[in-house]
Amino acid sequence: MNLQEQISRIQSMMGLITEENLTLPHVVKGSHTGKDCDSLHGFQLERNDANMNGMVKEALDKFKNQGVWVSDVKVNVNGMNVSWEVTIDKSNDGEFWNGFNSRGAGCNDNIQTRWNSESVGNGKQSIITKITTPPKGGKPICDSVNAIQLVKKAEFTNLGDNSFIQGFYRYKCGDTTQSTSPSKKYVITGTDFNDLRNKLSGETKNISIDSSSISIDINNYTVRFNSGNDKISVMSFIFDDTGNLKNRIENIKSKNPTLKEVKSGKVNNVEWLLSVIY
Repeated sequence: MNLQEQISRIQSMMGLITEENLTLPHVVKGSHTGKDCDSLHGFQLERNDANMNGMVKEALDKFKNQGVWVSDVKVNVNGMNVSWEVTIDKSNDGEFWNGFNSRGAGCNDNIQTRWNSESVGNGKQSIITKITTPPKGGKPICDSVNAIQLVKKAEFTNLGDNSFIQGFYRYKCGDTTQSTSPSKKYVITGTDFNDLRNKLSGETKNISIDSSSISIDINNYTVRFNSGNDKISVMSFIFDDTGNLKNRIENIKSKNPTLKEVKSGKVNNVEWLLSVIY
């Protein structure tokens, strides 16, 4: 653990750090100093005071059961000093990918073959085995693994005997709450068009829904839907009594290209649209 990480942890324990603004994309940063060619790529090596996996896991847990994953990894090497950045962002499948790990090979020793070789314990299966094996007297990180993917292959092949290749992986546990919890039924009711719009805007931010379950009872200003695996930014109710709804929708779509129209209609002279922004 470097000095800044120690200071941040002490400040947090003393209540001197306010709650984080958990916005996406979210970046986690860290660094370590290698003592030799092997520890140079020791991103999770105790003798390096390196804890990349732990730091990223701590950040991922703050987004628990939201549709996020590790989307990118950047690594910089300057002499024996290694710095890195990990980006957490929305996952493509709308599910919570709750884990991060890496494997690699160094010391310029057949690194092109060894960095992801199962025969030397550097492949995906070695990660799955590690995180599903309970430590002595404890519980495993995952009971099972639903998926594991390579995020980035970092190659530093111009460092002479210190050259290394490291693969960074995201994974999704098979026992995540999101995948096993029963479906939640949402019923959002307003007193009029304005109230319904405001309630949808306030109550549907960054949730995961079953898009096929959305229904609207316009006479009672009520929208119903179930939880699911479709991660959304917000559900939106748009209305207009001047005949300009189509133009308004096109303007909104230009700023929110992921907007999908769900249902539309007209009550008296008021046109309306229920939509979802992903």
